[in-house]
Amino acid sequence: EWDFKAAGEDVKVSSLTFTPALLDATVSGTACATSTTCTILNGRLYLDGVQVGTTVSTITGGTNFSYTLGNSLIVRADGATHKVGFKADTTGTLNTGDTAQITLVAGTGNGQGMASLSSVNVPGSAVASNLVTLTAGTITPSRVGVSSATYVENTNNVSLGQWSLQAGSAEDVDVTSLTFEDSNN
Repeated sequence: EWDFKAAGEDVKVSSLTFTPALLDATVSGTACATSTTCTILNGRLYLDGVQVGTTVSTITGGTNFSYTLGNSLIVRADGATHKVGFKADTTGTLNTGDTAQITLVAGTGNGQGMASLSSVNVPGSAVASNLVTLTAGTITPSRVGVSSATYVENTNNVSLGQWSLQAGSAEDVDVTSLTFEDSNN
């Protein structure tokens, strides 16, 4: 996320330009940091938590892409901070262990003072995001509760097993199905 704050007068930002760097990744042996063969998908720009502009379906590593904002981003000189964020799907050519970084490119006349009507460069210089490292989602099952026991046949409601499922530290995991197997067959 990038923080936007105005001083002196309100500023209308008409567009923002970004450059993705898909670091550490390779496609067919070519480094993705500057390669146009590396992609991320469905890039979305957020202003104070709400998506603005359209979704960019394919974003290519090392290639600028822009959002036209219209009247969506007017930074008031009242001391309030606006948060601009960028989200994308990592389902392009990135893999576990790869890192990505998005840079907000220095603007060129993409802002306008609302009182003076003066042209403003937003931002005044490029600002890179933090590095994001991709990791695989994991889930660890462990057996709990039921120990080896002997039951009388035709007994109802016998607990045959209990398991605990623990998600990894990277993200939550949705379990949509479980399959059990008879170990005697």
